[in-house]
Amino acid sequence: MSDAAMIVAGAIACLGLAGAGSAFGTGLAAAAAVGAWKKCYAANKPAPFLLLSFVGAPITQTLYE
Repeated sequence: MSDAAMIVAGAIACLGLAGAGSAFGTGLAAAAAVGAWKKCYAANKPAPFLLLSFVGAPITQTLYE
């Protein structure tokens, strides 16, 4: 394998792993936010809007990559 191909493969692996980690983190954060939202709904309290920012936080690692 040539040097240029290794560089491209490394860049693809870097972005791919960061994207997979972001997807995993966003999925877990979304599940936690749904649980918290349901708990607030059951207690007749308004759900905090901050939950949405917690769901979107893991995607930033891919955006800054």
